Amino acid sequence: MRKKINKTVRKGLVLSGGGSHGYAHLGVLKAFKEKGIDFDMVSGCSAGALIGLFYAGGFDPDEAFRIIQESNVVKTLRFAWSRRGLFRVQRFEKKLMRIFPDNDFENLKKALVVSVTDLNKGGVNYLHSGGNLITSVLASCAIPLVFEPVHLDGCYYVDGGFSNNLPAEPLADECDLLVGINVLPVPDEFDEKQLKFPWVMHRVSAIMARTLTSKGRSLCDFLVEPEGLEKYSPFDLSKADEIFEIGYREGLRRLEDKTFLEALT
Repeated sequence: MRKKINKTVRKGLVLSGGGSHGYAHLGVLKAFKEKGIDFDMVSGCSAGALIGLFYAGGFDPDEAFRIIQESNVVKTLRFAWSRRGLFRVQRFEKKLMRIFPDNDFENLKKALVVSVTDLNKGGVNYLHSGGNLITSVLASCAIPLVFEPVHLDGCYYVDGGFSNNLPAEPLADECDLLVGINVLPVPDEFDEKQLKFPWVMHRVSAIMARTLTSKGRSLCDFLVEPEGLEKYSPFDLSKADEIFEIGYREGLRRLEDKTFLEALT
């Protein structure tokens, strides 16, 4: 750890990408909230950026879960009829704008940083200020080919998971303690019978994410990785309740560790 843990420590939360596995973030955060554990800053990638938005906005994990579920992201999608991507997300963007009408990083209750992949420069970028809050979060979630790249301030951005899936670096110098939650594990067993498009996409995404989380993992003082998520495709939004529960149980389990609990409280 970088500094001695005490009551005045600045705590940072780092949320990985992972598609529908992002619901596990909310489960873990619910367990933390029940113990009175709070964080000063949050950094997120892709699904983690979306969850981070609600956390930084002061939403209770159960409330955030309900809102995201009721928003029904899939039904808000519209075909782009474009060579840049299959879908546009303007309708979901409008829903988020109604929830966060200020649309400004500075008006959140906690500092938020989101990672994006910068197509212009060919690397990671971190967005954390200005009046393009919702656009920035959606840029972090813009899976290439599935969604159109997001154009912001002269740059084109896509999913941050393709450059840094566990963005701890922006918080490392700002916080005394970093807790990372990684919700995109790589299944240990290779099953040839599963060699179909969704499974291949799932495994490739997980393998790539593992490589792109190595720096973030090394910077986190504690890492929470809910077990059992490998059974769920990150592209399947129909098992949200089960995934949330996996995160909640893992959060409770980790809090049984006295060292972990004392560091966070």
